[in-house]
Amino acid sequence: MHKRRATGGKKKAWRKKIRKYGRQPANTKLSSNKTVGRIRARGGNVKYVNKAAAALAKKGEEGEAAAASPAEEAKNSNHL
Repeated sequence: MHKRRATGGKKKAWRKKIRKYGRQPANTKLSSNKTVGRIRARGGNVKYVNKAAAALAKKGEEGEAAAASPAEEAKNSNHL
């Protein structure tokens, strides 16, 4: 924190970063023909979701800019 204690020492940060781990409910169905994957939620908890949904969520977390093709990056760039 930016404020200091009365003794002159620095205060410790007291809140952990959230990092987009709050997730929607899994809403999975009990069925024999579905493949289920795991997704990390807040607090290190695990949600079980469809593998396709898990792959999409993981791809989105890694960075949308990294997923863009070089041609799209050139279009979005402000450099001349």
